[in-house]
Amino acid sequence: MATLSQDLRFSFRSLRKNPGFFTVAVFTLALGIGVNTAIFSLVYPIFFSKLPIEDPERVAFVRATRPQLSEDRLRLSIPDFLDLRERSRSFDSLAAMDVTSHILTGGDEVLRLNGSLATSNLFDVWGVSVIRGRGFLPGEDQPGAAKVALLSHGFWDRHFGSDPAVVGDTLHLDGEKHTVIGVLAPEIEFGTLATTEVWTPLLLDRDADRDAATLLVTGLLANDTTVEQASEELAAIGRQLADEHPETHTGRGLRAEATRDALFDDSGRVLIVLMLLTVGMVLLIACANVANLMLARSGARGKEIAVRTALGAGRLKLLRQLMMEGALIALAAAAAGLGLAWGLTRWLIAIVGDSEPVFRLMRIDGNVLVFTLIIALATPLAFALVPALRASRPDLQGALRDAGERGNSGPRGWRSRAVLVVAQVAMALVLMLVAGLLIRTIINLQRHPTGFDAADLLTLRIELPQNKYGDDDRVLRFFEQVLEGAEALPGAGEAALVSHRPTLGAEPRLPFVIEGRPEPEEAETQRAYRFTVTPGFHSLMKIPLLRGRALSTTDTAEAVPVALVSETAAALYWPGEDAVGQRIRLGRDANGPWRLVVGVVGDVQGPDPTEPDVSQIYVPHTQDAQLAMALMVHGRGSEPTALVAPIRRLVQGLDAEQPIGDVRTMEQILADNSATGFAFITLFSVFAGFALLMAAMGIYGVMAYAVSRRLREIGIRMALGARTHDVGAMVLRQGALLLAIGSVLGLGGGLLISRFMAGLLFEINPVDPVVFVSVPLVLAAVGLLANAVPAWRAARVDPVRSLRIE
Repeated sequence: MATLSQDLRFSFRSLRKNPGFFTVAVFTLALGIGVNTAIFSLVYPIFFSKLPIEDPERVAFVRATRPQLSEDRLRLSIPDFLDLRERSRSFDSLAAMDVTSHILTGGDEVLRLNGSLATSNLFDVWGVSVIRGRGFLPGEDQPGAAKVALLSHGFWDRHFGSDPAVVGDTLHLDGEKHTVIGVLAPEIEFGTLATTEVWTPLLLDRDADRDAATLLVTGLLANDTTVEQASEELAAIGRQLADEHPETHTGRGLRAEATRDALFDDSGRVLIVLMLLTVGMVLLIACANVANLMLARSGARGKEIAVRTALGAGRLKLLRQLMMEGALIALAAAAAGLGLAWGLTRWLIAIVGDSEPVFRLMRIDGNVLVFTLIIALATPLAFALVPALRASRPDLQGALRDAGERGNSGPRGWRSRAVLVVAQVAMALVLMLVAGLLIRTIINLQRHPTGFDAADLLTLRIELPQNKYGDDDRVLRFFEQVLEGAEALPGAGEAALVSHRPTLGAEPRLPFVIEGRPEPEEAETQRAYRFTVTPGFHSLMKIPLLRGRALSTTDTAEAVPVALVSETAAALYWPGEDAVGQRIRLGRDANGPWRLVVGVVGDVQGPDPTEPDVSQIYVPHTQDAQLAMALMVHGRGSEPTALVAPIRRLVQGLDAEQPIGDVRTMEQILADNSATGFAFITLFSVFAGFALLMAAMGIYGVMAYAVSRRLREIGIRMALGARTHDVGAMVLRQGALLLAIGSVLGLGGGLLISRFMAGLLFEINPVDPVVFVSVPLVLAAVGLLANAVPAWRAARVDPVRSLRIE
């Protein structure tokens, strides 16, 4: 212990004498450790932390599939779930959930709550505990059962102040009394479930629409049953359902998915792996840079170390003291890196918001602190070991000479530093190529035309409760009054209603049938996003009418059913002919009305900009009354948000128990949609910029070091007649050689990784010539500029001074 304390004091004194070196080394490592810690705080809860499921290895999720349409993560309907629960033997228990919303009344204000529906056994399957009261009982998910509700821990704390007496109280949800039976443990507030405030039973009605596939189905695997075995059984059940219900299930299948796999799709997993690779390279680049600094410092300390060796200091003691210096640097960098990581996580959560709920999992907790400590203890092996090994074997004769310039600066020292620089350049180029491809992809996504004008548009959701507005006439009358009142408000212009705001897309594409054509197989079924709108919607959004006429106030419930189709739908399903005048039937109901296509309008960006088919169908609200609609109002002469309060008063003047929700401008919706992309652009830009800076510093450092150690040689060359530009060119060639070797290696690594990330790219080739030409050129320009300074210094060497014997 005394020896360790002595080494520690010596290391402190040594680093205190070189504050510049210590500051640069800590700053460099802190950046590498900080970004690694921040990304680990995101990755850990996804892949390693305890999920809100007691035994995630035994729990699996059931997905519906349409292989011909490359869809393998679809949900199930209530009748499908009931059939599956009766027939499956691979699961001890199957449960289901869905999302909903509620209107909470009876208090000082009317609130819209985020809700989830669950079968009575869901929390048993997941092993989620109830910390107050009880959970759902068998039978409470059957039609006619008593109305009960469970509170989330967060909602219980925020709204009721964690009052345990709330159990047994009554909540007025959607105009109906629900008895509060318990409060759930906070562990279930995970990912998207973190927004759920109230849980109510999912009513299992056998007569529900089999085509309404909205349930997330999960189950507890039977003992000794694997996910693969469950998938085989589910596939067989899927074939049975397709035979029994060909009108809805032809081409559909079923499969099981492990719990961890359910958190991310393939693109998400690739992105996470890519982030881990890049932040790992950032840390390695930082370590390489600090290693170069330490090699240079060990060369400058050659005489000191030689003197200590001559006085009897053993190699092990020298090695231990030098490694102790590296450990102190790493610990200081870890402390600074934690601060950087905390700021980075807060910033990412702030800019992404609710658009990507997984980012809300990021937190600096005990596990992240342990990870940072491990990095702090391990990084000295990466950056301090080689310099320490070299410094602990000094050249005594060379180091003790008055003119001793070799020390640790001989050929082997040069080679060590050159290898580190080549590695830095290679990794920097890989990072820059990855960043370039992702940045171009995200820019392409953001530049992808939306098909509408979002300027000065206020949007908000109004969702009417079924038990209060079950009659179409009441629904239509309410929304008609809202629309008329909104347009009459001071500062308001045009207004319209739409079932789903563009780019958000809250429901899957709906199948439809074209009159006069045989109904196609499921794999070839015509599908389109359906929007229910009021007349004037397309004018308000500035979506062009290309052919035919727009929807009109004359398109009432008694008139001929009509529809508009998008340009893509018209070209895809009526190639070579005019879609106007054709008739279509939405859904699979053979008794559904045939709708006359009266117009073709421009395409609007769907919820997934990368989706090639953006077929859309618009039907009038008067012929397709919906309980949930979005009001869109054009602000005239003022900020659109100034209309929020008057619209709230307008709606509650019509129904005092009706709140408004999800109030955002259309520009804000587009910004929220691109928030995740902006976050990744920033992250990878920071990674690439850091890598470029470190590579430039590495090239500058190694060439400046080489010049300083070759002053005598350069002086002799110039004394023998070498010209200034020849000396400068010699140094430039050496730096350019390192740059070229690193670039070749980096291009090879970039080509491999670009193939791996092909699925993430949009409208860009994995070997995009713009990226693969411009990025190496940028790196070469910066590297040569960094190399030019040592070359300029070499060319200005004074032969007399360099040859003078001190």
